Amino acid sequence: MILTKHRSDRTDKRLQTRFGCVHLFINDCSFQDDTRQIIDVWVRASKAFVLVCSLTDRKTLPPVEEIVNRIELVKDVDKGGANIILAANQCDDEEHREITEQEVKEFCTKNGIRYWFEVSAKTDENVTELFTCAAELGTDVLEKQHELVKKLENGIPIVPSKKKCTIL
Repeated sequence: MILTKHRSDRTDKRLQTRFGCVHLFINDCSFQDDTRQIIDVWVRASKAFVLVCSLTDRKTLPPVEEIVNRIELVKDVDKGGANIILAANQCDDEEHREITEQEVKEFCTKNGIRYWFEVSAKTDENVTELFTCAAELGTDVLEKQHELVKKLENGIPIVPSKKKCTIL
């Protein structure tokens, strides 16, 4: 899922990953109060998130931070518990760059974002790598869920994480 401030579109994309061919359903949408309920439904159903900021506009970081917090609230996970990737767009425009690489790293650390890419939608730089990472993160989550179901079906006890208690 891509959450940005500008438009609302849906795209389907197929990518070859280490898990095989993965079909992505990408929702490119604004994150405004009048669309919050439907977006919350998408957030609950999504396994990975790509949030976009512009390296040429410092004002694009605070809305990303708000969206990270909303995703973690809706998914009921701790800081860093959601599969969020930051796409720092417009890396091709060094002349107008306002956000340094170090600032991107610090922002990601502060907000629990484990993966980030400097990308250019204009030149396609790192775009495939970005979506491959998102597909693999989402697929890895599905693989782990599948493994848990198999263990349950085979009567193998599941040891809950120390942070949360699983009640069946």
